Amino acid sequence: MESEETKEEKTAKGKSFPKPIYLEHKELIKLGELGLSNRQIANLKGCDEKTIRVKYAAVVEKGRGKLQKRIATKMIEEALGGNTVMLIWVSKNILGWSDMVTAPTNQSLTVVKTTVNTNSAGQVEVKSETKEIEPT
Repeated sequence: MESEETKEEKTAKGKSFPKPIYLEHKELIKLGELGLSNRQIANLKGCDEKTIRVKYAAVVEKGRGKLQKRIATKMIEEALGGNTVMLIWVSKNILGWSDMVTAPTNQSLTVVKTTVNTNSAGQVEVKSETKEIEPT
Protein backbone atom coordinates (compact mmCIF):
# COMPACT_ATOMS: atom_id res chain seq x y z
CA MET A 1 0.00 0.00 0.00
CA GLU A 2 1.39 3.44 -1.00
CA SER A 3 1.12 6.41 1.30
CA GLU A 4 -0.53 9.64 0.20
CA GLU A 5 2.74 11.50 0.80
CA THR A 6 4.68 9.87 -2.03
CA LYS A 7 5.49 12.14 -4.94
CA GLU A 8 4.32 9.63 -7.52
CA GLU A 9 0.94 8.37 -8.61
CA LYS A 10 0.22 5.06 -10.34
CA THR A 11 -1.67 5.09 -13.60
CA ALA A 12 -4.03 2.36 -14.72
CA LYS A 13 -1.10 0.56 -16.41
CA GLY A 14 1.06 0.72 -13.29
CA LYS A 15 3.54 3.33 -14.55
CA SER A 16 4.74 5.97 -12.13
CA PHE A 17 4.57 9.68 -12.93
CA PRO A 18 5.45 12.66 -10.75
CA LYS A 19 2.54 14.05 -8.78
CA PRO A 20 1.37 17.30 -10.40
CA ILE A 21 2.41 20.36 -8.48
CA TYR A 22 0.56 23.66 -8.23
CA LEU A 23 2.10 26.73 -6.67
CA GLU A 24 0.15 29.85 -5.73
CA HIS A 25 0.84 32.65 -8.20
CA LYS A 26 0.53 35.42 -5.60
CA GLU A 27 3.22 33.82 -3.47
CA LEU A 28 5.54 33.28 -6.46
CA ILE A 29 5.13 36.93 -7.48
CA LYS A 30 6.11 38.00 -3.95
CA LEU A 31 9.18 35.75 -4.04
CA GLY A 32 10.12 37.23 -7.42
CA GLU A 33 9.73 40.73 -5.93
CA LEU A 34 12.35 39.75 -3.35
CA GLY A 35 14.80 39.04 -6.18
CA LEU A 36 15.14 35.34 -5.35
CA SER A 37 16.63 33.02 -7.96
CA ASN A 38 14.67 30.10 -9.43
CA ARG A 39 16.78 27.72 -7.34
CA GLN A 40 16.02 29.62 -4.13
CA ILE A 41 12.29 29.65 -4.90
CA ALA A 42 12.35 25.94 -5.73
CA ASN A 43 14.11 25.17 -2.44
CA LEU A 44 11.55 27.19 -0.49
CA LYS A 45 8.62 25.53 -2.26
CA GLY A 46 10.09 22.01 -2.16
CA CYS A 47 10.09 21.41 -5.89
CA ASP A 48 12.59 21.10 -8.72
CA GLU A 49 14.20 24.25 -10.13
CA LYS A 50 13.06 23.17 -13.61
CA THR A 51 9.44 23.40 -12.44
CA ILE A 52 9.93 27.07 -11.57
CA ARG A 53 11.95 27.80 -14.72
CA VAL A 54 9.52 26.09 -17.12
CA LYS A 55 6.06 26.16 -15.60
CA TYR A 56 6.16 29.36 -13.53
CA ALA A 57 8.74 31.55 -15.31
CA ALA A 58 6.23 34.21 -16.39
CA VAL A 59 4.76 34.47 -12.89
CA VAL A 60 8.16 34.85 -11.20
CA GLU A 61 9.28 37.37 -13.87
CA LYS A 62 6.20 39.46 -13.09
CA GLY A 63 7.45 39.75 -9.51
CA ARG A 64 10.98 40.56 -10.64
CA GLY A 65 9.57 43.25 -12.93
CA LYS A 66 7.79 44.82 -9.96
CA LEU A 67 11.10 44.83 -8.05
CA GLN A 68 12.89 46.51 -10.96
CA LYS A 69 10.17 49.16 -11.16
CA ARG A 70 10.45 49.91 -7.43
CA ILE A 71 14.24 50.19 -7.65
CA ALA A 72 14.14 52.44 -10.73
CA THR A 73 11.51 54.67 -9.10
CA LYS A 74 13.63 55.03 -5.97
CA MET A 75 16.74 55.82 -8.03
CA ILE A 76 14.93 58.56 -9.96
CA GLU A 77 13.49 60.00 -6.73
CA GLU A 78 16.98 60.09 -5.19
CA ALA A 79 18.47 61.74 -8.28
CA LEU A 80 15.73 64.37 -8.50
CA GLY A 81 15.97 64.94 -4.75
CA GLY A 82 19.55 66.14 -5.08
CA ASN A 83 21.66 62.99 -4.64
CA THR A 84 24.55 63.95 -6.92
CA VAL A 85 25.98 60.43 -7.24
CA MET A 86 22.60 59.03 -8.23
CA LEU A 87 22.00 61.92 -10.62
CA ILE A 88 25.27 61.16 -12.41
CA TRP A 89 24.51 57.42 -12.50
CA VAL A 90 21.00 57.96 -13.89
CA SER A 91 22.32 60.44 -16.46
CA LYS A 92 24.91 57.97 -17.73
CA ASN A 93 23.01 54.70 -17.46
CA ILE A 94 19.42 55.64 -18.19
CA LEU A 95 19.78 58.74 -20.33
CA GLY A 96 22.93 57.50 -22.08
CA TRP A 97 24.88 60.67 -21.36
CA SER A 98 28.66 60.54 -21.19
CA ASP A 99 31.50 62.64 -19.89
CA MET A 100 33.85 61.30 -22.56
CA VAL A 101 35.32 63.83 -24.94
CA THR A 102 35.38 62.59 -28.48
CA ALA A 103 37.03 64.27 -31.42
CA PRO A 104 36.05 63.76 -35.04
CA THR A 105 38.20 61.03 -36.51
CA ASN A 106 39.53 63.25 -39.29
CA GLN A 107 40.88 66.02 -37.01
CA SER A 108 43.90 66.17 -34.73
CA LEU A 109 43.49 66.69 -31.01
CA THR A 110 45.56 69.18 -29.02
CA VAL A 111 46.39 68.14 -25.45
CA VAL A 112 47.73 70.77 -23.04
CA LYS A 113 49.43 69.56 -19.84
CA THR A 114 49.96 72.26 -17.22
CA THR A 115 52.14 71.68 -14.15
CA VAL A 116 52.24 74.09 -11.21
CA ASN A 117 55.11 73.79 -8.69
CA THR A 118 56.44 75.87 -5.83
CA ASN A 119 60.24 76.08 -5.68
CA SER A 120 62.37 76.27 -2.52
CA ALA A 121 62.24 80.09 -2.55
CA GLY A 122 58.43 79.99 -2.43
CA GLN A 123 57.98 81.08 -6.01
CA VAL A 124 55.28 79.47 -8.16
CA GLU A 125 56.46 77.97 -11.42
CA VAL A 126 53.96 77.19 -14.18
CA LYS A 127 54.99 74.93 -17.02
CA SER A 128 52.79 74.03 -19.98
CA GLU A 129 53.37 71.37 -22.60
CA THR A 130 51.34 71.08 -25.78
CA LYS A 131 51.07 67.87 -27.76
CA GLU A 132 49.25 67.29 -31.05
CA ILE A 133 47.67 63.89 -31.51
CA GLU A 134 47.03 63.01 -35.13
CA PRO A 135 44.13 60.77 -36.14
CA THR A 136 44.98 57.16 -36.75
